[in-house]
Amino acid sequence: MHPESFHLAASLVKPAEQRGFAAFADLVWTKARLNLKSEANRSYLSYLWWVIEPLMYMVVFYFVFGVLMQRGEANFIAYLLTGLIPFQWFGKTVAQASNSIVAGRGLLNKVRISPLFFPLVGVAQNLSKQFFIFLVLFLFLYFYGLPPSIHWLALIPLILLQLLLIASVSCLIAMVIPFVRDLANLVPTGVQFIMFSSGIFFSVERIPEQWQSIFFANPIANILQQYRTIFLGASWPDLGLIGVLLVEIAFLMLLVLCFLRNFEGKFARVVLE
Repeated sequence: MHPESFHLAASLVKPAEQRGFAAFADLVWTKARLNLKSEANRSYLSYLWWVIEPLMYMVVFYFVFGVLMQRGEANFIAYLLTGLIPFQWFGKTVAQASNSIVAGRGLLNKVRISPLFFPLVGVAQNLSKQFFIFLVLFLFLYFYGLPPSIHWLALIPLILLQLLLIASVSCLIAMVIPFVRDLANLVPTGVQFIMFSSGIFFSVERIPEQWQSIFFANPIANILQQYRTIFLGASWPDLGLIGVLLVEIAFLMLLVLCFLRNFEGKFARVVLE
């Protein structure tokens, strides 16, 4: 047995009450690493697919919106990528994690483990991939004529906020789906709706001023605007909008904790129904 696999198995057999937060986080990260290695070993190009796949995705959207629809205004490709790349992180993680508890029902019924383990593994996997994708974005912006500035320091808390948002949404949806299985069919449509309503392909200036506060109530639209403020505007993020984002993330995390507290003991039975 691979040493990491042995470590994972040994950790899982421990009673849940003996696993602290650090041990649980290590368990999640170990499982995520094993999944990433397994995924890479299934293809000839291995880890390169982590970058090639999103690049192909971006080329398709640029061809549709930048060429066919003639959205060729100044800096359009930079505007597109600074919205599409952060959104892909959100969309792919939520889609992958949404059905993870149901998919992990075999393990859930063998050991006492928090149902959050399953969506958080997906969050950790995609976080690892996103690191390399962001590096590609940074290189592109540099050669495109948008070099790093001191404002890029704001990316650290912004990426952390997006990670918390992704984890909260992923865990909440993953916990609801075992009880409402039809919700799984709506996740892809919901992700697409968010993609087209978050300003990835159009400028916020096109939205009437009286509607902009409603538009930025969408946390993804809010986050994408902050990325563009840093990358394209060479400015610090809007602290007012960041405050709104913090409140929304805190609310989502509270929902996750409340749902977990009230239904944690029911998942092992519900996932088998």
